[in-house]
Amino acid sequence: GQGGGIYVSDSRGLGVYPEISDNLIWENLASGLELIDEYEIREIGEGGGIYCNSSSPLITNNIIARNWTELYGSGIFCSEGSSPAIVNNTMSNNSCWNAGACIHMDQDSYPKIKNNIIVKNTGGGVFWKYSEPAEFSYNCVWGNINDYLGWAVPGEGCVSGDPLFADLRNYDYHLKSQYGRWDSNNEVWVLDDVTGICVNAGDPRDKVKPESRPNGNRINMGAYGGTVEASKFPKRTERCTEALDGDVTGDCMVGLDDLTATIPNWLESVDSRLDINTIGQEWIAKYGESISWSQPIIKTIKDSHDNIIVVSTVTGDYVTIKYDTKGNELWSSRYDGTGGGFDDMTNAAIDGSDNIYVTGSSYNGTDNDYATVKYDLNGNELWVARYDSPDDSWDHCHAIAIDSLDNVYVTGSCYNGYSFGYVTIKYNSDGSEVWIARYDGPDDSWDRARAIAIDSLDNIYVNGESGNYCTTVKYDPNGVELWVARDENIMALRENSAMAIDSSDNIYVIGIDENNYPDPDKNTLVKYGPDGSLIWEAKYGLASSHYDKVEMLLDSSENIYVVGDSYWGGYTLVKFDPNGTEIWRAESEPESWCQISAMTTDSSNNIYLGFEYGDYPIIKYDSSGNLLGTAKYECPDEWNCYGFSIGSDMIVDSTDSVYAAGESFDSDYGNMITTIKYSPYVCEQPLQSDVNDDCVVNLIDLAYICEDWLNC
Repeated sequence: GQGGGIYVSDSRGLGVYPEISDNLIWENLASGLELIDEYEIREIGEGGGIYCNSSSPLITNNIIARNWTELYGSGIFCSEGSSPAIVNNTMSNNSCWNAGACIHMDQDSYPKIKNNIIVKNTGGGVFWKYSEPAEFSYNCVWGNINDYLGWAVPGEGCVSGDPLFADLRNYDYHLKSQYGRWDSNNEVWVLDDVTGICVNAGDPRDKVKPESRPNGNRINMGAYGGTVEASKFPKRTERCTEALDGDVTGDCMVGLDDLTATIPNWLESVDSRLDINTIGQEWIAKYGESISWSQPIIKTIKDSHDNIIVVSTVTGDYVTIKYDTKGNELWSSRYDGTGGGFDDMTNAAIDGSDNIYVTGSSYNGTDNDYATVKYDLNGNELWVARYDSPDDSWDHCHAIAIDSLDNVYVTGSCYNGYSFGYVTIKYNSDGSEVWIARYDGPDDSWDRARAIAIDSLDNIYVNGESGNYCTTVKYDPNGVELWVARDENIMALRENSAMAIDSSDNIYVIGIDENNYPDPDKNTLVKYGPDGSLIWEAKYGLASSHYDKVEMLLDSSENIYVVGDSYWGGYTLVKFDPNGTEIWRAESEPESWCQISAMTTDSSNNIYLGFEYGDYPIIKYDSSGNLLGTAKYECPDEWNCYGFSIGSDMIVDSTDSVYAAGESFDSDYGNMITTIKYSPYVCEQPLQSDVNDDCVVNLIDLAYICEDWLNC
């Protein structure tokens, strides 16, 4: 019934403080029935791993995993004034029916909980019923289902993210590290291609000995922290808040150590798997919390260092996650609006200083407002700008853009009591409102803006639907309306608006030919001049209805690519030259089960298509329309995945690596935000000084170091 693994009782009154250390507390069960009196039987089952009753042991350097209880605290249960010190343990995959799968505190228990890894527990990570812990600090809390803490990173020094165990499938809980991880099977130190967030992340006041050098002068989290098997880390005691390309040694600065590190590998190269016709999955990262509802909008942007920012909605809040090029989570930030209700992220942007802007609609207690949040490059919230229309009605923000002076523009639709209208707002870089412009079409039509773009002169273009028709409005930087292009022969795409601007400030939009609707050859690509004049229209067959998704982009030669769901099933990709002439088209097999979600291009004008369903979330074409390859979602076995079901967005970095972000289903956690990096080549083995990951150490790597010289 209680204490399936270890039961400690009544030691407090004896002045005895037992130590429970260096154990594998594994697959224990606490379940049963207790006879209260002749008429009542109650179900019991607490403390599947350790049960503390009126006892305060030191619980340290244990692996507490896969324990199960009928009721509470399948990892550790504390009751009757028990106040143990729970330090440097790894607690994973414990399960219970009720609260606090990992640690449950009951009846005047005040434990000290520090330097632990508390991940992937079903029923919650930590739960306190009558009292809070005396200390909860420097713990990794991630991926716990029904976490009764209510927040992912509680307490000083706590983090949230995948700890990157060496081999969870074979129950190896050592932490991956680029600087050295103990391989207990072969009894050797090995180098990984990534470093987990729990390495060198424990309480900096704790003694680091006997951890092996280099140890960063800071203890690791988890069961191996403070032991000879702790994973290694360089000499700096703080984690880098910003990635530096030339930081070879990982000590958060670029100096002589990095230059010296290039010498052993100078001009050394290793074999690479390089094939322009394939896309190799390099890493995969999951945000450690269930989305809890299906098919959210997910956006990807990148900063000047090719760090990837993924933005979405999780449990009714905006969530922003930043990864470095190795897949390490640098930080995550949440925005919970003023109304305590649902906050729905719709879009994101980044400025020239790598500040991040997230926008969407946020409940204010009565209705929805526009809500735009600005973060600095380290994830600190700088300001929030909210807009509630004068009629106190429903305001839906859809798009965001940044001009050359880092002014911010958002657009969407607001209800004025009888119809919706485009509402576009300009904020300066401090978040102060500069102007508001509203467009209402003729005859009180319902007008919804869905896209925004900025030209070379910082003029603003807003596109959407006005009375069902594709409508584009141009404003000058002062918010003065310059012209409106509204063609009543072209219907709007209701669920999305595709718009692009070329180097001459010509504008491209997509609609549906009213005269041909609902025939297959109804789609229309339209080119307007900077003055709003119609330059040309190009008809082509594509989507089956005006509710389907269509994507558009321009390549470096200003050819136009349009892709969408085909009338006959599957997808159709069409390339036009700048004069509107169709060059080629590529189509999937008829009745293929897929739905387009994103399109991007690389430095060679190869085209990548992203899809919302199936095992192949990315398909690659060259600029001549030849199919080059596909990228399959390869889920690690220990993650229990069931496919990359919603490939919502993707982006290409300066090395032509492709990042796809979407929703995938995990049988342990449900729907989760998943980010995948695909590379055009992968080195057979890592070289420490190979800064740009091209499988050779040469002058290019030295140039990266010189660029960041003495930057820290």
